[in-house]
Amino acid sequence: MRWKESLIALPIGVASGLLVVMLGLQLLVSYQGCVADLSLVFGAIAGGCVLVFGTKRGNAAVLSVLILFQFLFFVVAYSPIPRLLVEGLKRDDVTQVSADAVYVFASSIYENGQLSDIALARLLRALEVVQSGQAKTLVLSELPAPTPRYETAARALIEKTGMKPIELQTVGPVGNSYDEALEVAKIGKQLGWRKLVVVTSELHSRRACGVIEKQGFEVICAPALETRFDLSALANTRDRLLAFSGALYERLGTWVYARRGWL
Repeated sequence: MRWKESLIALPIGVASGLLVVMLGLQLLVSYQGCVADLSLVFGAIAGGCVLVFGTKRGNAAVLSVLILFQFLFFVVAYSPIPRLLVEGLKRDDVTQVSADAVYVFASSIYENGQLSDIALARLLRALEVVQSGQAKTLVLSELPAPTPRYETAARALIEKTGMKPIELQTVGPVGNSYDEALEVAKIGKQLGWRKLVVVTSELHSRRACGVIEKQGFEVICAPALETRFDLSALANTRDRLLAFSGALYERLGTWVYARRGWL
């Protein structure tokens, strides 16, 4: 009976969904990461049941999908592919040339107002640029409500560390990197800016700096250190899986942005 066959699809669907999450492939569904991991597991279960009920060879099809994801998992976890994917994504313009402002790409902030590790790393790198005298104005992007404000967390950090008050401006709310480039261009052209130091994460740096350059600015790319894994080594399975999902996301994002004329 079909319902008995669907019981076979259930664990296979769960395993497939979990493998998708472990590979970070959910990032490819949305550039905002709004698809919850758990929804992919349920989606895989539903897809498996549909195949079982809809085709005579449903169980074979579902099992083939699982085998495919297992194969991809082991290739990513135990091969040089993640290293090959990340090559060329990082852009670091090592220079101390003065700029009009330093711009920080948006990142997630927790509901309690605390910065995520990525947001904190980006902010610290930007403050380092300001303290060096390379740029005097700090520009932050705000995400849509109900996300707490980046500005509030930044000012609190500056006060706690005893840094001198700095000129701080915000843009947004923004939804993606292209939105950010448009917002920065708007304020930059109003204030007569020509050169910007751009701070974001290492894997995001080439696309992020390119999309702002497209708006007519001279860009100095100053990526923050990657906090989730050791990008220089990728010595363990966890690091390779995280690097794979991040690099695949950036590769696809670069292709999409280029196709749309944003780079």
